[in-house]
Amino acid sequence: MQKEDIVKLKKKFTPIKTNAIKKIKPNLCIICKKEINSTCVSHSIPKFILKNISRTGNLYTWNKLVGIDIIENNKGLREAGVFRKICRECDNTIFKEYETPDNYQKSITNTMLYQISIKILLNNIYTREMSVNLVKESINQLINDKISKMLYEHVANQMCLEPEKMTIKEEYKKLNIILNSSKKNIRYKMIFNYKLPYIVPYAFQDEITLVSDMLGNSINNVFSKDEKYRMQSIKLCIFPLKNETCIIMYREKQDKRYIRFEHQFNKLTIDDKIAVINYMVFLYSEKYLISDYVDKKIFDSNIAKYSEMTQHNIYCIGDDPYTKEFRMKHRLDNFTNCENLLSAKYALLKIE
Repeated sequence: MQKEDIVKLKKKFTPIKTNAIKKIKPNLCIICKKEINSTCVSHSIPKFILKNISRTGNLYTWNKLVGIDIIENNKGLREAGVFRKICRECDNTIFKEYETPDNYQKSITNTMLYQISIKILLNNIYTREMSVNLVKESINQLINDKISKMLYEHVANQMCLEPEKMTIKEEYKKLNIILNSSKKNIRYKMIFNYKLPYIVPYAFQDEITLVSDMLGNSINNVFSKDEKYRMQSIKLCIFPLKNETCIIMYREKQDKRYIRFEHQFNKLTIDDKIAVINYMVFLYSEKYLISDYVDKKIFDSNIAKYSEMTQHNIYCIGDDPYTKEFRMKHRLDNFTNCENLLSAKYALLKIE
């Protein structure tokens, strides 16, 4: 695409994004229910972690790998991986234990997992609401013909809006359950907790809903339209600290669909476990933030291919899109084809 065309598209996209942000701006804090006078910009990944991998105050986003012309490839630390759903007081207090650097020199507590889970849900709700409103605003502002607009709205609803709305509803339900329970409850099962003795070139915090296990066996039918069907996820954190990297993978104790995967995972060597986790990140999520200090060659590697799969496979129209072929495409023993950015080969020098 020509540079002039990109500039024109960005000019059209800016008001669309601005209106989408306005429409999801909360009047009340989701957590304490108090009125929000000024929107608090919360970081989905603790800012102290992001500082550990940024040399210039910027970080690369998923789009550096995917390459959509009108979306930024990098963001400054103040705007990298942020959401706007809670008040400043809650942001400063509710996540305190897991956002304290010294606590990672001790064992990971149940309270830290509780706080991470809340942060993940808040960020997911925000990004999904943003996604829905971006689609709506794009149709409203870019399509002038009424019949065409109705057609686009119908297709958008079928392909992405209705599934996203179902997921948002489910995530609000999960959030309310967690907020109304005691943070001392033993809700979680730790699958993997490990420290690498070096700084990896990206940070990550999200939940991943696995389609299939190491061999392609079914875990979650991500295309299910049954409101009673509850998706089960794994929570995954990759936190580059000052001199090491903390990797945390855990799940809700009640999410039994992962038992077979855990048996398979536990049989792997440490190196393969780390490689599988890296593969899961780039295959399933866009919420990684990559160091501006990284070797630029990775952006032309197989990682880009697997990141693009995330874009193509989320939405699908068909009688039964959750096919064996789809599951096998997501089998996790394909990890050997993807560069492992968590290996020592890609470790960063300490950034002061």
